[in-house]
Amino acid sequence: AGSPFADGPLVVLDGDGTAYGVGGLVLECPAKTVPELVEWALGEARLGAERLHPAGRDADPLVVLTAAAAARLGLPPD
Repeated sequence: AGSPFADGPLVVLDGDGTAYGVGGLVLECPAKTVPELVEWALGEARLGAERLHPAGRDADPLVVLTAAAAARLGLPPD
């Protein structure tokens, strides 16, 4: 079945919607808003990390935004 986090723990999102991940992974992110980005990161992108301890929790995905990506999502520049 594969890992639910097959695309790794993090990506860097650029202004054209390209997400760059670990090991040369390149994904296309269609999100134009922050809620769409969250939905994409938690669902389609399969980002995150499995728990390190049986009593722990799975890690949430980390999406780093470039300035251009922040502008694309409608976030303020500063």
